[in-house]
Amino acid sequence: MGDRPTTTDYYRELCRGVHDTLDLRGMIEGAMGCAFRFLGPEGITVMIRKGKALEKFWQVRERTVEEETIRLESSLTEQVLTTAEEITYRRGDIEMGFNSTIDGVPGIEIREIRFVPLMRRGRAIGTLGLFNCGPWDEETESRARGLVEETGRALRNIFHHQRTEHLAITDELTAIYNYRYLVHMLQQELKRSLRFGRALSVAMIDVDNLKSFNDTYGHLRGSAALRDIAQLLKRGTRAFDIVAKYGGDEFALVLPETGAKQAFLTAERIRKAVEAHRFSTGDERSEGESLTIKIGIASFPGDAQLPMQLLDAADRALYEAARLGKNLVVSYSEITEKEAAWGGERAPR
Repeated sequence: MGDRPTTTDYYRELCRGVHDTLDLRGMIEGAMGCAFRFLGPEGITVMIRKGKALEKFWQVRERTVEEETIRLESSLTEQVLTTAEEITYRRGDIEMGFNSTIDGVPGIEIREIRFVPLMRRGRAIGTLGLFNCGPWDEETESRARGLVEETGRALRNIFHHQRTEHLAITDELTAIYNYRYLVHMLQQELKRSLRFGRALSVAMIDVDNLKSFNDTYGHLRGSAALRDIAQLLKRGTRAFDIVAKYGGDEFALVLPETGAKQAFLTAERIRKAVEAHRFSTGDERSEGESLTIKIGIASFPGDAQLPMQLLDAADRALYEAARLGKNLVVSYSEITEKEAAWGGERAPR
């Protein structure tokens, strides 16, 4: 009896397990470890709502935590998220809407599950599921409530931290990455390219005639146009490419594992997409106004070896594009080839 963990032991371990980290998976592993030790279930799930999907974490005793993203469909979990009320499911309660894909845990013959909502600002943001806990007395009930409360509080802290981090790296106007994050990721991707001997390209993008557009249609429409261009850039790139705001009307792309030729093709595709787009002028009778962009490209390893050198080379290519006109793409290699042909002097237009 003397070795039986006390309630004080429980809350000390629980708080340490869920509040010592701002990493979501680490927090959940801590909460589950504490629950296994003090509540004795055979399995545990933590489900977190993400739009129309669920981030599902689950663990069977003595095994590692598993994680998967699943579609939120009709299930006990969906009921708890909707009603924000606890549900206890016992084997044979088929009418309650048990969905094995969502509600179940592989490797457990279910006798009983307790699904409890995890709350944030009066809304269920997730669920905690305890499988086959055995005898459920007042002390177990109290500890389970403590687990739910502390896990919910830890989730709120993690979400707040994630939002703060997101705001710190996001451009407020366009909702894409900002200059600070661009430089950080360029450094990381260049290190990876050096390590594995892979290509990397950077594109600098400037909007043609944005001042004229602002003067004609107003700065609110100009800001909306920049947001549209940001979305066109995202659509024209891959999920792991970095799309960032560089300056007032300038954007930048970091394109991992992309050589000069492929970067040029990507830039041309984006240039054409922007050219074809019609930007709102605020006049419902109008089909919209056109805007174009110019793009400068530089690639590792041929054009530069360091992050800021690569950005500078892409900027020089963009400057050359501006010198030549509008609505075009220029690679840094074109500049160096021309300069070589002219004996190191800048080639005439």
